Amino acid sequence: MGNIIENKFEYASEIAKLIKKSTGVDVFENSRKQEIIEYRSLLIYVLREIEKMTLFSIRDFFKQNGKSYDHSTVHHSWKNFEMYSNYNSNLLDYYNLLIKDSNTPNSRKFLAKNIIDKSESSLADTIIYMYNKSQNEN
Repeated sequence: MGNIIENKFEYASEIAKLIKKSTGVDVFENSRKQEIIEYRSLLIYVLREIEKMTLFSIRDFFKQNGKSYDHSTVHHSWKNFEMYSNYNSNLLDYYNLLIKDSNTPNSRKFLAKNIIDKSESSLADTIIYMYNKSQNEN
């Protein structure tokens, strides 16, 4: 069971790195800035909905990365993701790229290109990693 959690933590770390590389936002920063809250919510939403991590596992992941967090705070952030995405369309772009099912490979490429165009070039390696991971799971 420990290996499963470690693998989920590795995946969670990759998503957190992707968010930081592409937006400059450190989701583990102790801050209440709106931008940080929104991207932290994206990470939590992915971990809960896709990885099926428990609120307590997500809390432990944040604690492992130096962010003091409670399971009820994780729950609040998870529940508010959709509201945040109404105001920050980039959140949905990242969500769609990382995990939401696409009808065609070209739609994933289009989303990836849009995000890469807005970001530094080193982001491509992380996107390729995430894409390959999703292909291996199918």
